[in-house]
Amino acid sequence: MSELTLGFTTFNKKLVDLLCKEGFIKHYKIVPSDNYSLSIKVFLKYVDGNPVISNISRISKPGIHIYSSVKELHKYVSGSSNCKNVILSTDHGLITDREAVELNIGGKAIGLIY
Repeated sequence: MSELTLGFTTFNKKLVDLLCKEGFIKHYKIVPSDNYSLSIKVFLKYVDGNPVISNISRISKPGIHIYSSVKELHKYVSGSSNCKNVILSTDHGLITDREAVELNIGGKAIGLIY
């Protein structure tokens, strides 16, 4: 599978922007869909035939919001050998845990990318 299609929402657009900027996906296109709506076509990235993203898991869910302080994020960043990346929603928009530590801010943990 080299591409997938998502429904267009502002959140999905910001998420694929971040994934593209961080090098997890090749690129994406916003395309027309049925009933005059839009979709986001995401082109996945592979290295030596293996997908760059092997797993994505959700952390915060509707009704259960998980917040991480910058101190807690240092644990994830310092343990970078496991290649996990935390996606956070902050006042600065969607950012990775590494960016949050650089900016010295915490936020709502959205998901984890392996």
